[in-house]
Amino acid sequence: MNSTLLKISNAWEMDGFLGLLRDRVFNVQMGEDFLHNLQSIEFDSIDCIPKDTVKILWYIPIFMEWRDIDLKYTLEENEYKKYINLKSKILNHLEEILGMP
Repeated sequence: MNSTLLKISNAWEMDGFLGLLRDRVFNVQMGEDFLHNLQSIEFDSIDCIPKDTVKILWYIPIFMEWRDIDLKYTLEENEYKKYINLKSKILNHLEEILGMP
């Protein structure tokens, strides 16, 4: 696994961006770093995405939508807007990586 995918995978750990979201903690800087790591993924026109990559990425959109419900009532309005904006950027980039059916 390359270093970018390792960083994205580590975001699921308890002290990572996604791990903290699980506990209703939103860290803007960690989220921006997470997005930057996603933007570093490139596949150059290959037809198949490696299984390890899909394993790390596929659940992120579902998870972020699910966290949205709790964060709406947990975060201050300004922080929640930042979350929504960042979530949108992350989901859009995941769509570019994984594609649409």
